[in-house]
Amino acid sequence: MRKQSNLNEKRFSPRKILQGNYPFIASSFVFICSLTINLVYFFQTCFTPIITIPILDAKYYLDWAKSIANGTPTISGAFFVEPGYAYFLSFFIKVFPAIPNTPLLVQSLLGSLSLVFIFLTLRHFYPRSYAPLLTTFLLVFLAPLIFYNNLYLKTSLEIFLISTSTFLLAKTWESKKIFSWILLGILFGLTALTKSNILYTTPFLAITYVFSFSKTTRKDSFWPLLAFFASLFLMISPASIHNWRANGGFVPINYSGGPNLYLGNWSESDGAMKPPEYISLDPRFEERDWNNATTAFVGQPVKASRVNAFWTRQTLKEISLNPKHFATLTLSKTLLYFQSKIIDDNFAIAYVISFTPWLHYFYGYWLVLIFSTVGIILVFWRKERRLYPFASIILAYTGTIIASHITERYRIALLPLTAIFCATSFVWLGEQISKRKFAKIIFFIITIFGFSLFAKYPFSQVTTVSIADMENNFGYAELQNQNLPSAREHFKKSLTLNKYTNVYNFMAILALEEKKFNESLSFSRAFIGLWPDAETYVLRLAYQASNQEISPEEIRNTLTQIEKSAEIAPQMDPLAEEGFALIKPGKFQEAETIFEKLYQEYPENDKIITNLARLYQENKKPKAEEIFLKAIEMNSFNLIARYNLGIFYADNNQHLKAIEQYKKVLEYVPGYQLTRFYLAQSLLATNQKTELTEQLKIFVQESEFNADYSQEIKIANDFIKENSVPASN
Repeated sequence: MRKQSNLNEKRFSPRKILQGNYPFIASSFVFICSLTINLVYFFQTCFTPIITIPILDAKYYLDWAKSIANGTPTISGAFFVEPGYAYFLSFFIKVFPAIPNTPLLVQSLLGSLSLVFIFLTLRHFYPRSYAPLLTTFLLVFLAPLIFYNNLYLKTSLEIFLISTSTFLLAKTWESKKIFSWILLGILFGLTALTKSNILYTTPFLAITYVFSFSKTTRKDSFWPLLAFFASLFLMISPASIHNWRANGGFVPINYSGGPNLYLGNWSESDGAMKPPEYISLDPRFEERDWNNATTAFVGQPVKASRVNAFWTRQTLKEISLNPKHFATLTLSKTLLYFQSKIIDDNFAIAYVISFTPWLHYFYGYWLVLIFSTVGIILVFWRKERRLYPFASIILAYTGTIIASHITERYRIALLPLTAIFCATSFVWLGEQISKRKFAKIIFFIITIFGFSLFAKYPFSQVTTVSIADMENNFGYAELQNQNLPSAREHFKKSLTLNKYTNVYNFMAILALEEKKFNESLSFSRAFIGLWPDAETYVLRLAYQASNQEISPEEIRNTLTQIEKSAEIAPQMDPLAEEGFALIKPGKFQEAETIFEKLYQEYPENDKIITNLARLYQENKKPKAEEIFLKAIEMNSFNLIARYNLGIFYADNNQHLKAIEQYKKVLEYVPGYQLTRFYLAQSLLATNQKTELTEQLKIFVQESEFNADYSQEIKIANDFIKENSVPASN
C-alpha cells in the first residue's frame, strides 16, 4: 500500500499544476494566454491612429530613437528624460528597418515574459499554493497592461525590468554570493536608465538588508551591498558621463526630477498633469520651458543639475509657506493613486476601446492596488520578514509617485511588486476559508470594500485625456506631417465631440494649406471669438489671404515661420507672472507698477504693452491712449488693444474715435466680445439711430446662445421693441 501511495503522489495532475508543482507548464500557460491576447490587441490596433500616428511622448521617443539609429542623436545636451527606452527602440529600428512596429511586437513579448517572472517570484514565496497561478492568471486580463504593452511608451519595458529585478531579488536576498548581487545591481541599473525612480528605493532596500542580519553578523552585509551599488553605478555611468560632458554638471541619469516634483506640488496643481502657464507638457517644448523658467528666476543661464536643484528647492519653499495646501494635496494624490478610473495622460483608453470593445470587459489596475495594500498590512501584522525588502521598495517607489504627480503609467510600473502582496492577500484568505474563520473573512471583505470606496472617490477636477483630445492631437500631428486630408478628418471628429478652442485655429491653418482662404478666415474668427486674448497671427494671414493681399508664396513662407515660432519660447519673466497674478484679484495699482518696470525692459513685447495700457485704463490715466496706439502700431490686428481703446474713447466721450476702433475690430472678427453692443452705445451717443438698430439686431443674432451676454441681449431687445435707450454695461 505504501508503494501505491508513493506512485499516486508522483502522478501528474491538474491540481499539482495549479499549486505550482510544474512551474514550466504553469508559466507556459500564463505566457501563451498573455501573448495571445496581446497579439490580438496588436493586430486590431496596428492600422489605427493609435499606432500609425505617433503623438506626444510616443513621437518624442520614436524621433529620438530614429536619430540614434541613424547615428545623429537629437539629444546632445544632458538627458531631461531617461534615455533607456529610446536606445531600446533604436536597436530594433536599426536591426529590423523593413518590419514595421517591430518594437511593439517585442513589447508584447516582454509584457508576457513579465508575467512569467511574476509567477516565478510568487511561487518562490508560496510554493504549494494556488495563489501564484491565480494572481498571475488574473493579471493576464489587466486592461492597462495590454494597453501599454502596445504603445510606443516605456511602461512595458519598465514592468519587464522591474519584474526580472524582483525575481532576482527574491532569489538573492538570503544569499551572500557576490555574483548574484552584482547581477542584481546590473538589473537595477538598467531599470534606472528607463525609470530613475527606482534609484530612490535602493537606500531603503540597503537598510532593510542590513537589519535582516543580527547585530553580531551585520558586517556580513557590507560586501554584497558594495557589489550591488558598484554594479548599479557602473551601469548608469554612461548616462552620468554623457551629462557631464554635455556641460550639465553632475546629473546621474536625467534632470526632470525637480520639475516633476514641482509639477505635482505647485499652488494650482491637481495632482496629475496640470502645469504652470509657462510650461508646455508637449515633450518637444517641455525641457526648453523648464530651462527658460529656471534661467528667468535665477537671472542667468544654468546647468542641468542647477535646473533640477532649483525646482526641488522651489517646491520645498512653497511647501513651507503653505503646509496646509501641501497636506491637502498629498491626501488628494494618495486618494488619486487608488483611483478606479484610468488616469491617462497621453492616450485615452476610452479611444482604444472604440477599436477593441472586448477590452471594456477587462478590469483596471486599482483592484490589484487594493488587494496588494491589504497584503502589505498583513505582511507587517504577521511579521513576514522575507517580504520586508519588497515592502520597502514598493513604499519608497509609491512615495516618489505621490510626491510628484499621478498617472496610470507611473503607478502600473509597480505591478511586479504589487502582485506579490496581492498573492499574500489570496494566501491569507485561503487559509481563513480552510480554517472556517468567518469573522476574519468578513473583516477582510469589509476592508476590501472600504478601500474600494476610496478608489471610487470622484476626482472630476483632475485633467484627463478625452477622445476629443485624442482626435485633436492626431489632427495636429497629421497637419505637421502635411497629411492634410487625414488632419481634416481628425479635426472634424474632435469638433463633433467637443468644440475645443484650439481646433478652430488648427483648422484655420489647415484651410490655408489647402488654399481655402475664406474658410480659413471663418475658422480663425471662430477661434478668436472663443479665445479673445489669443495671438492673431493666423487671423492676420487668413484675412490678408482672403482679400488677396498676399501671394501663395508669402502664405507658405509665413506658415513656415508660424511653425518655427512654436519652437521659440516666449520670454518668461517671474516679474510678469507676479504682475498677471495681481491682475486676477483686481490689484491694478500694484500690477501697474510691475508692468511699468517690464515695459522698460521689454519695450517691443506687445503683450506687456497691451496689459500696461489696460492697467492705465483701469486706473483712469490718460496715458492709456498713447500706449494702446503704440500696441496697435506694432500689430494692427491687436484686437484686445483696439477693443479696449474703443472703450477708453467712449468713456471719455470721444465716440467717433470709439466707433472707428469698434468697426475695425468687427471687420476682423464679427461678434468679438461685446464690441457690437458698445458700438451701438457710441452710435446712440452720436445720434446714428438707423445704424444703431441694425447693429443691435445683428448683436442679438450673434450672441443668442451666449449666456454671459444675457443682460446685454435683453437691453438690445428692449430697445429694438420699445426704442428705449440702451444702458451702459
